[in-house]
Amino acid sequence: MLKYAALIPILLVAVALPIILQPLMLSATDFEADIYGGGTFRLSDFKGKVVVIVVAQTSCPHCKEFLPALSKAWKSDSELMSGKYVVAVVMLDPAHPLSATGVSEDKKAFDSFSPPSGWILLPEAWHSIEVFGIKYTASVVIVDKQGNVVEKVEPQDHPKIDEMVSYTIMKVKESGAEAKVLRFSFSAPRLAFIGDTVTLQGEVQPPSVGVNVTIIRPDGEEINVRPRVIGNGQFSVDFTPDMEGTWVARASSLSETREVRITVLPNKPRGIESYDVVYGTHDERAGKIINQNAKSSKSLPNDNVVLLGGPKANPFVPEFNSIAGVSMILKGKSAKLFIGSKEYDLSVTFGKEDYAVVYWLRWEGRFVVVGEGFTRFGTLAASLFMKNTKLEKQLYLIHWKDLNGDGDVSYDEIEVLMTLEKI
Repeated sequence: MLKYAALIPILLVAVALPIILQPLMLSATDFEADIYGGGTFRLSDFKGKVVVIVVAQTSCPHCKEFLPALSKAWKSDSELMSGKYVVAVVMLDPAHPLSATGVSEDKKAFDSFSPPSGWILLPEAWHSIEVFGIKYTASVVIVDKQGNVVEKVEPQDHPKIDEMVSYTIMKVKESGAEAKVLRFSFSAPRLAFIGDTVTLQGEVQPPSVGVNVTIIRPDGEEINVRPRVIGNGQFSVDFTPDMEGTWVARASSLSETREVRITVLPNKPRGIESYDVVYGTHDERAGKIINQNAKSSKSLPNDNVVLLGGPKANPFVPEFNSIAGVSMILKGKSAKLFIGSKEYDLSVTFGKEDYAVVYWLRWEGRFVVVGEGFTRFGTLAASLFMKNTKLEKQLYLIHWKDLNGDGDVSYDEIEVLMTLEKI
């Protein structure tokens, strides 16, 4: 009571009555009020119809002119009387706020302008001031079919009654017009990785028709997201996939729907036995360990790939070594390995002891896994290691030594000397 009673002196002296409460910025769909005679008016119940809310006051001179003029114009228009529109009049009595007497005075004021059939009286709904951010009574709030406030018609902007009535009716009809989608596009990257930020982009014309976006996870869960408007009709949505599989993004505008599919891959290499394998000179055996279809090739496959062999043996390896910051130099038994800014001095004996680097990169939307030794024995060790190890780290330095003296490489002769979480 005290909250609104403090407004009474201000309300009594104004023509178009100023209200000094700060709006709570609530969603329009939060608005509910008691209907005179019983029942509850819920704005959310009228989705699909244009709702017109007039905030008036029993002692407001501007209201006493505007409401009869709007009522008369409304009755004379067959479209407005067709039932497409819902009109609710919030009537406030500052002399008797939030009381039975106030409700009675509201009803008298409502009946005095002979409202059209179907208009609804919401007596003493003072909270409407806050919900809609009303500054003056004799204001009109227009809510579109989706429940969005699309227009506020206020008396300080339209001091002439006839002009305010005409403008109000024009905006009401615009909100009720059947919109058509003239142009609608929606796109997304074909591939993404778990943990990446995926950006969906689109455009809808005219912008007024709006757009809704639903993201469907591989497990079937649907997530509704609010698009970010980045231009005249252009919109975008960001999401971060947390599951491997096919994600579906669906954009809807009125009756139009666009759908895109994004294949989300693990953020680390998985199932490398299904990758294309390209081996270097003398490394065919290493390639066949991972995939029997391994081959030597002059072109880099377009899918996930394993590259085996050092930079001299495999022509594709130098480019990825450069990206990863890896360099290998062998002179006799003396071997130098550079990983980033670190240098390692190693000793290699052909057929008896070797070292290898295994690392992976995400490159142009796919995984490239590299395994290279100083000699083919190190590359063979790298191949066995990849075949038997889930690559949780991004780089491994491994050591092989012929412990059983058979001149061959076995998995139990391999040890990991160092790993890097990220390169």
